[in-house]
Amino acid sequence: MVTDERAAVRAVVFNHLAGIAMAPTVRALADRGALELLTEAPGWVVFDEIVKRTRANRGYLRVALRLMASSGWLSRHVEQSGRDTAYQLTAKGRLALEIAPQPYGEVVAFLPKAISFEDHVFGASNAPLVSALSELVERACQRWGIRPGPDTDSEEVRDQVRGHLDGVLVGPVMVVLPQAGVEEASVAPQAVARKEPMKEKTPRVDWAELLRRTFDLDVFACVRCGGRRRVLAYVMAYA
Repeated sequence: MVTDERAAVRAVVFNHLAGIAMAPTVRALADRGALELLTEAPGWVVFDEIVKRTRANRGYLRVALRLMASSGWLSRHVEQSGRDTAYQLTAKGRLALEIAPQPYGEVVAFLPKAISFEDHVFGASNAPLVSALSELVERACQRWGIRPGPDTDSEEVRDQVRGHLDGVLVGPVMVVLPQAGVEEASVAPQAVARKEPMKEKTPRVDWAELLRRTFDLDVFACVRCGGRRRVLAYVMAYA
């Protein structure tokens, strides 16, 4: 694979992985009224005003807004100290928020199930998980119901959102398939043809550790008391 092809593949993979963080982030900001505030504002919105509207933890809110900025959806006003003081939706962000919150809400419900996805692939079948996954795969095949954009810029944003949504499904699968030997089976003939040694399997890394490595986010750290959270149970069926 040539350098340009590798760069293109990496860009697609990174966009998929970004979706695992972007979907719940955008949905949470929408539920708290932050996106409405940003959308209705004619210009810059001061950070303290967003905190007041959302009643969010200031540190986590900054991370959420910077995540949106990294996707090109927000502009940041940064002081000399390096601290963000205000935010403004970009043209790309306004296009994205017209279509993203609703389908993001659909895939966010799947994320808790993704934590135990491998256990169900190699263990007992779980009917609610299979049903939920089948519905989302069907939605993905239909490109999430997001129609083509009227121009290049609009279609670029739509592709980005579709990639985020696909990523919520692709991410868990990328972790599980090597454990099932699928990756090894697909790579082995090529490695033999090139007389390359087969790579050893790497140990499984859980989702909490992957989020920590990728986004520097410790999901088990309690922001109130500084203690450690633990998983008590998995809710696998809709209420």
